[in-house]
Amino acid sequence: SLEDAVVLDEVLNDLAEGVDRLESANDKRELTRDEKALLRQFRKSLDEAEKFVRKEIMDIEKEVD
Repeated sequence: SLEDAVVLDEVLNDLAEGVDRLESANDKRELTRDEKALLRQFRKSLDEAEKFVRKEIMDIEKEVD
């Protein structure tokens, strides 16, 4: 639904912002162990979400054809 898409978009934007902020901090200093773990988890979550969205798009395209 549209509401689900909006919520997913907000979550993905938050994750992307977290990645950006941690990468920016990493440019200035070494990240702590916890920050490195968060960065890995954020990247993993974004990757999984991207795969999910791609699959959903493919499913929709199949329905349209």
